[in-house]
Amino acid sequence: MSILDEEIVVRVDPKLDLTYFKLNYYNKREHQVPFNLTIKIEDLIKSSRLYINVKCDICGLEKRIQYLKYNENYNNCGVYACSPKCASFKNKLTCEEKYGDENYNNRSCLIYLL
Repeated sequence: MSILDEEIVVRVDPKLDLTYFKLNYYNKREHQVPFNLTIKIEDLIKSSRLYINVKCDICGLEKRIQYLKYNENYNNCGVYACSPKCASFKNKLTCEEKYGDENYNNRSCLIYLL
């Protein structure tokens, strides 16, 4: 996995109150909203704009990006690419996986699409 952080501190407000309560992170009797809470990265909501530390799966470069942007990038092929140069390599992997060839414009691949 390309996420380097294991936990993150989240500010729980009335919008997120029920989400983390259902995940058993706190007891409503002990806390009054808003407050800070440390949660696992896996339990962070997918649309979160909090910054996390990640590592490129292709070149190994470490970056700090928003969790939302990481999910958009990672969900395309299951690989995180940090730059356009790494993204071109990721595109070749995706084409190879989908069409059996890294160049989807090859004639033999187009027969299967029609």
